[in-house]
Amino acid sequence: ATSDNPLGPFKLSASSRVNPGIYPLNMSEADRARNWDGVELEWWTPEWYEAINQGMLNKRDHESGQMSRDMTVFVDDDGKAYHIYSAEENLTLNIAELDSTYERHTGRYIRIFPGGHNEAPAIFKKDGTYWMITSGCTGWAPNTARLMRADSIMGTWTQLPNPCVGPDADITFGGQSTYIMPHEGGFTFMADIWNPKDLGNSRHIWLPIEFRSDGTPYIMGRERGEASGDEAWRMVWSDEFDRDGKPDPKIWSYENGFVRNHELQWYQPENANCRDGLLVIEARSENRPNPTYSANADANDWRKSRKTIDYTSACVKTQGTKDMLYGRLDVRARIPVGGGSWPAIWLLGEKQPWPSCGEIDVMEYYRINGEPHILANAAWGTDKPYQAKWNSQRIPYSHFTDTDPFWAEKFHIWRMDWDEENIKLYLDGELLNIIPLSSTVNGKQGNGTNPFTSPQYLLLNLAIGGDNGGTPDPECFPMKYEIDYVRLYEPVARK
Repeated sequence: ATSDNPLGPFKLSASSRVNPGIYPLNMSEADRARNWDGVELEWWTPEWYEAINQGMLNKRDHESGQMSRDMTVFVDDDGKAYHIYSAEENLTLNIAELDSTYERHTGRYIRIFPGGHNEAPAIFKKDGTYWMITSGCTGWAPNTARLMRADSIMGTWTQLPNPCVGPDADITFGGQSTYIMPHEGGFTFMADIWNPKDLGNSRHIWLPIEFRSDGTPYIMGRERGEASGDEAWRMVWSDEFDRDGKPDPKIWSYENGFVRNHELQWYQPENANCRDGLLVIEARSENRPNPTYSANADANDWRKSRKTIDYTSACVKTQGTKDMLYGRLDVRARIPVGGGSWPAIWLLGEKQPWPSCGEIDVMEYYRINGEPHILANAAWGTDKPYQAKWNSQRIPYSHFTDTDPFWAEKFHIWRMDWDEENIKLYLDGELLNIIPLSSTVNGKQGNGTNPFTSPQYLLLNLAIGGDNGGTPDPECFPMKYEIDYVRLYEPVARK
């Protein structure tokens, strides 16, 4: 519909599905020729995903034209306009060129991220690069934003990690992308905050888009109420692992050898490397002599009584370089869930021996009585040496996979909010455990101190077997624990 005034009146110009009888530019001849008549596949299976990728639903809608659901219109700096919309039951994004009147499609269009379940596209261009932010499809509930980039709007698009940073970044600050407004000072990200009980009373978020040194955009969130003077958050340190090779030696050091919990792996730096913007900790099945083995070792000295090293892995830590006392910690990672795996994100203090030094387990994954669990814990000292008191939440892994069967294939955000009163541990915005600091007082071994009022350093590791890891599954090796970023924030009192 067109009008000379944004307030109308509008005149209906056309109404139709998009590009009937036309195939997308980037659909192969083989996929154009496929016949899907009579094919019925169960949704969300690997076979179904493959069929979506090959254009099963695009072919279904070929003659009538493609769906155009959640959408936007983008005008490029050469004056050409593009209609960007969700098609194929909201499973696949299409980018379709408009003619010079902006009222008709030219027939040139592409499919991007088939089966990606993207909606709410918002797009902008900076320094010749196209950027698009989208949302997943979770009804009225907010979810993690997606960032895409391309050198040509009708070219190949690449998906990047969540562009949102800060409080509630994993749920796009409670909103859903709707538009990116260019202006003289840069770009403003706009999102809808849906109110499903009263949609007409929904609200909005406007936040500036900022750029890292490599040109990648990000959106820094604000604590709710910040504008009125409440506490805000400021990122004080992060590692995005955007280097190739070893993690930054100025920050990260390594544990070495057999260390704790009768675990099967030998820790060594060789198993931790950065590539493709990720820190990859790899557990490998190996067989070589244990250099610390002693034939005369006491049987209880398990580190020396093992003749061989059967597995290797890595544990990286910020001991002596980066620690934290209060604030917010975000770690985005994809964890291995195969038999024997025991990945963790955790912190330790240095002032006293364990457990009086304090331990915070932002994430552990292992099997309990054969059933996989994700854990969120803290431990501190008692009256007896090496005997800890635990505050532990053990959440069955099925709690997550029941709502997302492909949970293990995705990255997730583990978060800790730590202040003078509580330690709160989250997974993808879901609160898993609250540990009141009023309860975390050491016993006699720790002289009645509270370990969580002192700084702690971070450890990231992938253990195998041992006291909790269970029996390794040979089919799961090599096993990879991938960390996208580590980000640390501190509270900022605003005037």
